[in-house]
Amino acid sequence: AQALRQIEQEERTNVIGTKLRAAQTLESQERWADALKEYRAVLALDSTVAAAHEGVARVSPRAALDEQLELYLTQPERLFSQPVRAAARESLARAKAVQNPGPTLQKQIETLGEWLARAEVPVSVPLQSDNLTQVTIYKVGSLGTFEQRSLELVPGRYTLVGTRPGYRDVRRQIDVFPGATIEPIVIRCEDRI
Repeated sequence: AQALRQIEQEERTNVIGTKLRAAQTLESQERWADALKEYRAVLALDSTVAAAHEGVARVSPRAALDEQLELYLTQPERLFSQPVRAAARESLARAKAVQNPGPTLQKQIETLGEWLARAEVPVSVPLQSDNLTQVTIYKVGSLGTFEQRSLELVPGRYTLVGTRPGYRDVRRQIDVFPGATIEPIVIRCEDRI
């Protein structure tokens, strides 16, 4: 029985050593989530392994940061929302503060910085109306009546509402993308009530 316990202990020690080496390799490759899984697997086998506790403490913040950055980079349209842009800027600042960033993190910082800059450049949006319809753009304000007008809007989703006494209100939703050329948006109340 004692020999079997000793063999089991040696096997567990070998598995732990293999997992620790794998976790360190994954860390050097900037595969933070995978490294974190390996360190946690070691702790599941033996919760007293100090190297695994240190690895979890070291890798957890980087895994969370990597996940946030990848979310912005794989879904860049989210950057068109002001609150998301603010959160992305915070994540970018944390990423820039990392000591000795690897090539993957440097690429993420560079790409997200470029996308944030593009997401804040206003785009010209031409509007057409009938000089009778009161036009309002949510998040921008009331534009009053006009026949033609051009606005500079930062990329994002906007809702335009046209109102005119005795006519059905008109509502249009537009998406403004960075660097896009937008066809004139027509907003007129034409249906009598």
